[in-house]
Amino acid sequence: MSTAYRLFLPLAAAGEGDSSSSLIGKGVWARPRADGTSELDRAVAIAQQIGATHILYKVAQGATYLGGSAQAAQRIVDAGLVPFAWVWLLLDDPTGEARAAERAFQDGYQGLIFDTEAPCSNRFARARTLAREIQRAGLDPNALYNCSFPNILHHRDLPYDELNEVCRGGLMPMAYGSFFAPGDPTPWQDQARQVIDDWTYGHYASWNPVSGVRPPLYPVLAPYHDEHGAVRMSPAELQVWIDRLAVHAPTFVSLFTAAVIDDALLPLLRDFLQSGEPVEEEPVPATVWPAALHGTPLYDSPLPGAQCLKAVIYGTAMGGVALSVTSAGRWLRVRLPDGELFWVPEENVTTVPPGPLPVLPAPPPPPAGQLTHVWTRQEVNYRSQPVVRPESLIGRLYAGAQLRILEDPVQARSKMGVHGQWFNVRLEPDGPQGWMAAWYVVDRAPTEEPVAVTHVSVESEIGLNVRAAPSTSARAVWHVPEGTVLELLGDLEQARAKIGVPNEWVRVRSPSLHEGFVAAWHLSPDVPPDNRTPVQDAVLPFGTCAWTFGIHGVGSTDTRDFRPLYHGSGRKGWVLFTESIGHQPGALQANEDIRRRLWDWAQDGHGVILRLNHGYEPAGTLPESAHYQGFADTCARYAELYLRHAEVEPHLYTWVVVIGNEQNNVREHPGGADNPREHITPLRYARAFNLAYRAIKRVLPNAIVVPGAVDPYNTYPWRLHAGQRYRPLDYFREMLAGIEELDGFALHCYTHGPVVDYITHKKVFQDAPLDPGTANEHYYDFLAYRSFVEAIPARWRNRPVYITETNHWVVNRDGSPPVGWVNSNVGWVRAAYQEIHRWNSAPHSQQIHCLLLYRWQGDQWELESKGRVLEDFKQALQNDYRWRR
Repeated sequence: MSTAYRLFLPLAAAGEGDSSSSLIGKGVWARPRADGTSELDRAVAIAQQIGATHILYKVAQGATYLGGSAQAAQRIVDAGLVPFAWVWLLLDDPTGEARAAERAFQDGYQGLIFDTEAPCSNRFARARTLAREIQRAGLDPNALYNCSFPNILHHRDLPYDELNEVCRGGLMPMAYGSFFAPGDPTPWQDQARQVIDDWTYGHYASWNPVSGVRPPLYPVLAPYHDEHGAVRMSPAELQVWIDRLAVHAPTFVSLFTAAVIDDALLPLLRDFLQSGEPVEEEPVPATVWPAALHGTPLYDSPLPGAQCLKAVIYGTAMGGVALSVTSAGRWLRVRLPDGELFWVPEENVTTVPPGPLPVLPAPPPPPAGQLTHVWTRQEVNYRSQPVVRPESLIGRLYAGAQLRILEDPVQARSKMGVHGQWFNVRLEPDGPQGWMAAWYVVDRAPTEEPVAVTHVSVESEIGLNVRAAPSTSARAVWHVPEGTVLELLGDLEQARAKIGVPNEWVRVRSPSLHEGFVAAWHLSPDVPPDNRTPVQDAVLPFGTCAWTFGIHGVGSTDTRDFRPLYHGSGRKGWVLFTESIGHQPGALQANEDIRRRLWDWAQDGHGVILRLNHGYEPAGTLPESAHYQGFADTCARYAELYLRHAEVEPHLYTWVVVIGNEQNNVREHPGGADNPREHITPLRYARAFNLAYRAIKRVLPNAIVVPGAVDPYNTYPWRLHAGQRYRPLDYFREMLAGIEELDGFALHCYTHGPVVDYITHKKVFQDAPLDPGTANEHYYDFLAYRSFVEAIPARWRNRPVYITETNHWVVNRDGSPPVGWVNSNVGWVRAAYQEIHRWNSAPHSQQIHCLLLYRWQGDQWELESKGRVLEDFKQALQNDYRWRR
């Protein structure tokens, strides 16, 4: 059964971007066939059945203008439709392609779309030439459009920014089903969310073209899964994609192509954007407020199964943006005072300004040892179950809300103020029943009741600057991403009163130990308790380990067995094997000795990390970018040969697979430091990782695939980039921005000398480019790991971290050569593991699963012959250092 949509939009919201006009309606794509026939008749028939307004017809292959294009335009006009042309862009003859565009308008097409895909890779100069030629021809930029990949930030090799100079009509992202292969187990809803929410609209929101012009957004749907359109979506599946797209209220959507749109899909496509233009007969209220005293939840869509994102308290004014009528009822799109946009059921809000909060008489005092009423001491979420989950959110209560206890009053007294405990309550005077966290309430009506809040979270989408003084003009000493949990410093009672209040500041400490002042109005005190406990080896799949101890090995066939180090300790640990695999999968042959040794370590209870390198200096940890696909296929071949077991259930084992090593260090680039052939930029690495991730997951879905560790100190100049020097944290952040998905993180950290105090001291680099005197970002010694963990985006804060290399790097205390371990037990190893345990034990910390001493054998840091250092390691094993979950 299809879902009908009616979208009521204020006139100002009818389009996005800077264009003075917007497309309204639906379009159908069509093209001539190789056999000389055309999809045009089918496209016109579909358009007339679904109420489409436009036909988008292919008129050129690069500079070659296709015969019959003028007749096609006339056929479209005769059918009462608007003809748009599209060109498969090659950028091999930009002047000729500009002439083809000019000819399309001469033939009667009212708009033209450049389909910008793989042939245009890295042709930035030619794209600029095309833009100049279009401008010389006098073509209207508002009639030109760019058809892009939906994950535009993952395709920075394509000249989208350059074409944006002239394609002011709009961006048409290909929100196709083919990004998930036929038979992919990912649920339809998750597929649609990824392609439409995360990529099509999410990447568009983050895209910042050089020109500063943001074109309107007009998504393109394709109802099939394979690249050839043979495996097509069912009506039920397409309905999911339409539902996701409807959330964003597009004014124009097109379908690619007429040849693959089955008749069974036509009723759904007819009902979507049914009128072809925004409906204005029902006004959207300018301002609404929560209708109930317990506030209202806010959602990501107006659809069945919508996800609850947050809630607002009674009295919150919200601006009306749009009204949507779907099978899930009537929903309002609302804008909060801070500009955030959400959906809310229309029945949950009112256009009547809210009255004052109720003044309630004090309840009678409870008998000794009992608890009958509690009061919220701050704004706090109200839930339908005693768990912190989006689906349990039923509202948000104002500070001082009175709640009647609905459970045994004696047991309730024992829970008061305890983290992890919940009260079953009812909001008075006549609110709904729900659950309230016992640590966010007090047992008497609050006046200026102090709050035991010690941690707050960052709610600003762009993160928050930590400043040297409580002022926006003060120097920024650090930056924390959204979602970071900060420790409050100073007078907690005073800090509590400032949280969420405009123009107030509080002093905090970040997980990376940076201290300073942050804007209190971008903080939330609603931080759930951290109830994680140390994990048990017995519950883990083999190939992983509960203990954080470990040693970096060499190749899987070369590493001499150091497992006897653990004997008698009751502990296990981790090992890393580093492998050189090249980029030719056919050259990788099975070696039963490698396979046997890997499985022997894993089945013995040790965690096993495989670091897959294309090669070692000067071959490059990755090959040149032309061979990235071959390298990815070789990674998958390695997993197939050594890491997959046909007779063992996949949930019983796993492997950590690290792709490459210190890719920001020019020594690891193809050709090495002296004769580099190509530099591994952050986005090049991200592209290689994305390919390798997908390839390995196809073979071994249970693998934990992790990006290579960034060298935390290296800023060696890049010869081929005019001596450019990358700051490691900048490289790390840019690399992560280009990575689509990952399962964990690899990091490195060291000290400049065998000094125990260097493990915890907060010395930072003082010279550019590691620190230009303004940011204090790069710690000089071991604490470097903290800055990198804190820089991880919020969406990956639940992923494990593996520190795969650590040592005291050089022999001398002053940080000067020579290099290598000093054979002395000064407690350096114990202090290093203690610091990692300190991090793992802190509330809300992203867990570090291992710290690997570099390395067992084979170079100046050889541990096998350093008995005093190994004694230090064995003493560290006496501690219960496990990660938590």
